[in-house]
Amino acid sequence: MLRAYADGGARLATVQLSELQARMVGEIGLVTGVSSIQGRQDTEPVHLRLRFLEVYAWREERWQLVAAQNTRLPW
Repeated sequence: MLRAYADGGARLATVQLSELQARMVGEIGLVTGVSSIQGRQDTEPVHLRLRFLEVYAWREERWQLVAAQNTRLPW
């Protein structure tokens, strides 16, 4: 995935977030939502909707991302 962005093959035009929710469980922060992404992969248009979960831990006086997961949704 990083290679696609580094060589310019993947280009994002828009990223919109919706359904954002955040909550804490002790020193763990959970963020969920939906990303709607439009762009191009080489010459092909890309339209994605992803439900995401990000898990953060409070470490060394700051929030650190420790896990992330995306599930593709119908466009």
